[in-house]
Amino acid sequence: RQYQRRVHGQLGKKTIGPFFREVPFEWKTLDAEKIALTMMMQQQPREEEEEDDEVAPLRRGADNLHLTMARLQGHLTKAYTYVTKLLQGEVPEDKNIGRALSSVISQVPMVNPATFDKVYNESLQDMLMVIYLSNLTKAQLALSEKLHSIFTPSFLV
Repeated sequence: RQYQRRVHGQLGKKTIGPFFREVPFEWKTLDAEKIALTMMMQQQPREEEEEDDEVAPLRRGADNLHLTMARLQGHLTKAYTYVTKLLQGEVPEDKNIGRALSSVISQVPMVNPATFDKVYNESLQDMLMVIYLSNLTKAQLALSEKLHSIFTPSFLV
């Protein structure tokens, strides 16, 4: 929900009774953003971590890709098994499942493996650079705090 503050009235320079009015809005996201947000909301803390109020860390890129591909392989195996049984007459025909499979297959982008590798490796390099800069900033902050504590007289602290 989104709200807008309105002034109900004024007496001189003083505001009397402000109120908030709900403003209609629509949340628009790209498919990639929606997938990323869904994945972040579904993150579970690892077993070796204590379960407290901390935010669960995102999995590393390679781990996440491996888990996603394993999950995708499982779904593809189920779909393949269903279609094979359907073609052999072992399973009755279900139009809803057929439409769902057709819809999913039509949404799968045709990506050249070389292009996928290139995009993935560029993304990985960007992520490594962000991690490096983050660690560099942490080190600089720690050094600054250390120098500050050494050169600041104790009566000023």
